[in-house]
Amino acid sequence: MSSNDTNRIQLDWYNVRYRTVMMWLVGLVILVAAAGSYIYYDKYYLDSPRGAAAAAIDQAEDLHERASRYAEDEQYEGLYGDAGRFLEQARGRFGEASFDEAHIAAIRSQNYSQRLLDSARSSETTGNEVRFYKIEGDTKVKRSGQFLWEAADPKLLLSVGDQIKTAKNATAQIIYFNGTITTIKPGSLLEIKELYENPTTKVRKVREKLKIGGVSSTVSGDNVAGSFHEVSTDTMSARAHERSEIEIGINKDKKQTEIRVHSGQAAVRVGKEEIQVRQSEMVAIDESQRLVARGRIPKTPDLREPLNQKVFVYDDLNSEITKLAWQKVAGASRYHLQISRRSLLGDLLLDKDDVRTSSVKLPRLKAGSYYWRVATVNEDDVSSAFSETRKFKIVSMDAFADQRDKTPPPIEIKDFLVFSYQVIINGRTEPGAVVSIDGRSVDVYDDGTFTAVIKLKREGKNVLKIVAQDLSGNEYEINRVAYVEAF
Repeated sequence: MSSNDTNRIQLDWYNVRYRTVMMWLVGLVILVAAAGSYIYYDKYYLDSPRGAAAAAIDQAEDLHERASRYAEDEQYEGLYGDAGRFLEQARGRFGEASFDEAHIAAIRSQNYSQRLLDSARSSETTGNEVRFYKIEGDTKVKRSGQFLWEAADPKLLLSVGDQIKTAKNATAQIIYFNGTITTIKPGSLLEIKELYENPTTKVRKVREKLKIGGVSSTVSGDNVAGSFHEVSTDTMSARAHERSEIEIGINKDKKQTEIRVHSGQAAVRVGKEEIQVRQSEMVAIDESQRLVARGRIPKTPDLREPLNQKVFVYDDLNSEITKLAWQKVAGASRYHLQISRRSLLGDLLLDKDDVRTSSVKLPRLKAGSYYWRVATVNEDDVSSAFSETRKFKIVSMDAFADQRDKTPPPIEIKDFLVFSYQVIINGRTEPGAVVSIDGRSVDVYDDGTFTAVIKLKREGKNVLKIVAQDLSGNEYEINRVAYVEAF
C-alpha cells in the first residue's frame, strides 16, 4: 500500500430530495404533537373538571347500556328510569359547561345502574352486597349453581351459594353489607349461606359455612339490635351479635373445630346446646359434636419496635441487622413469629413458633416491604390472637431521597366501588410512595398497588382526597367523588 493510499479519506453520500426532507419533518411534528396531546390528556385533562365529568358520563353510559337488558322487568323499571334520568341530566349539564354538576349526576346514574345490575344477579334485592376487599395469591370463586371455578376479581359481586377457595399460600378478605370483614386463611373453602336485611327494621343477618381451613371475622358494631354474623361448620355454629372478632378453624389432625373469641363474645351452638364464649376464651368441638376443650387464651403481645411503617435506610444491605421486639407476656412458654411480603401474611417468609425470647435480629434483608406479627403460646400449647400486623421497609441509601427527582408520583384509580356507606378503592402509584385517603394512611405494596375500604360520612356527595408522596418528597393529589344514594 502506498503512502497516498494510507492518507486517503473516502467520502460516501447520497442525494436526498427536498420532498423527502419535508415529509420527515412533517412526520416528526405529528409525532411530537401526538405525544404532547397524550401527556396533556393523561396528566391534565383527566384531572380537570371537564375531563372527570366526561369520564364519569362515559362510564354511566356503559353501565346504563348493560342495564338495558333488564329494562322491561317491572321490578327494575324504577332503577332503570332513574339511571337514565340522571344520565340525561349529566349530558345536559356537560353541554352547559357545568362540569361539577355533570360529574355528580353521572355518578348518581352509575349508582342506579350498578344497583340494578347487582340486584338482577342477586337472589334478594335488599342491597346485600358482598365484595372482595383484598386478594393475595391464588383465590377462586364458584358461583351458585355452576360447576367451574373462576379467578377471584375485586369487582365481582358475591351472593348466596357462592364459594370462595384459597390456595395453600393465598389469603383473601371479603367485606359484607353489614360491615363485617372476613379473612379467609390459606387452604380454606368458605360458602356464603345467607344474606338478609329487613327493609323496615334494618336487621341484618349473614351466615357463612366453613368447609375446610379457617377464617376470622371482624364484626361491625354499627348494626341494629337483632343483627348477627354467623360462621358454621358441620359440627357447630358461632354467632356474634355485636362488635367482636371471632376465629374459626377446622383442625384435621385433631378432628375438631376450634373457636376463639378475641374480642366481644359469641354464642356457639352445638346440637341443641348453646355455649356463651366470651372475650379471650376458646372452645373445641369434636366430630361427634362434643365439647372437648375450653379455656382462656393467652394475652396477645404488644409490639415494641420498629414502629409501624418504619423505613430503614441502609448503606450496605448485606451488613445491616434489623431488630424486631415485643413486650414479654407473663405465662408465655414461647412466641410465634410470622414475617411475609404480603399484608395478609398468607405466603410466609418466616413462620417460627418456638421463639424463646421477646426479640429477634434479622441479618441481610433485601430491599422492600415486610409485614410481621407475633402470638403468645402458653404451656398448654394454646395460642393467643396474633398481634397487630406491622410493616417496615428496607431501602438502600442510593434509592432514598434522590434530590434530582422532581416528578410527583402518579395516582391511578383502577376500581372505585361504592356500596352501602363504604367505598372500595384499588389503585396504583409509584413504588415506594406513601398514600393517604381522606387523611387515613393506606398500605402500599412494593409494586405500587394499594387497596382501601373507606367509610363514607354522609348521604349524598362525599369528596375523598387521595394523596401520594414519594421518597423525594414530591406530592400529588386527586379528588374522587362517591355519592351515597338513600334507596
